[in-house]
Amino acid sequence: MTFPSGSMSLPSATHQHVREALHRDGYAVIKQAVNPITAMRLSDMVYMHLNVYRGSFRAATGVDLDDAQAVSKYVAALHDGESRYAALDKDVQHLLRGEFPLVFRLGEEFRAIASQRALIAALQAVLAKVNLRMHYPPMIRFKQPGQAQANVPMHQDCSYNAHLEEFVTAWLPLCEITDACGGVDVLVGSHRDGALPHGRQVIWGNYVEEVGLQRFKRVHVTMALGDALLFGPYTLHASHANTSERPRCSIDCRFFSRLTASTKHYLDVATGRVITPALAA
Repeated sequence: MTFPSGSMSLPSATHQHVREALHRDGYAVIKQAVNPITAMRLSDMVYMHLNVYRGSFRAATGVDLDDAQAVSKYVAALHDGESRYAALDKDVQHLLRGEFPLVFRLGEEFRAIASQRALIAALQAVLAKVNLRMHYPPMIRFKQPGQAQANVPMHQDCSYNAHLEEFVTAWLPLCEITDACGGVDVLVGSHRDGALPHGRQVIWGNYVEEVGLQRFKRVHVTMALGDALLFGPYTLHASHANTSERPRCSIDCRFFSRLTASTKHYLDVATGRVITPALAA
């Protein structure tokens, strides 16, 4: 099925398809949810800044962020305890996890995501609300080839977003997602189990033990630039390994309605304003 571009609203029949897929499988894909021009502009900006952060990581650690073996050795030295990782500079922590630092994610350019009509129309239909909010800032990620430490383990987003009761995650690739490049693996139907207990580990905090999860079909979602993967707070998902020769970049955002309270900053989709928790109260 081909969906309209991000500059148009999706028809109600398509909204029904998205709702049914989320209810049945725990996830849905919207083709060209983001306007192609916007998607390309964000992609170019993120990949350009990845080069900048390669330099800052090398300056801080003496390690080349593109050298999977060197990064692996650096990470191995942190496994004596979580305190060694916690003592690192925050930007270094983010880069080891394959995340862009906070100062970059706060860029106003990323607010354009909340103005994509096809994406927002689908989210409004799913959440059955018109007053949408986007947790701010969004997460901007990169996955270098062959670097396992940046792969997000199996988890549910509810474990990272206790401040939200009801939300939908929109995962937006900034390149073509192929089997080699890797994107997101989802466990089909796993959302029906509700919130599960999560363990803790160094670098990646929350994860779910995969023992016993074989009853769910594991699907790697291949996508194009401009597509959006939607899933709810209880859908089990994890990174798909990047075995290509290029880095993979992506954006993930959490959307919720005005009926869901938040103790953290969010962007009001209708006005484009960033709201602080104190102002919201």
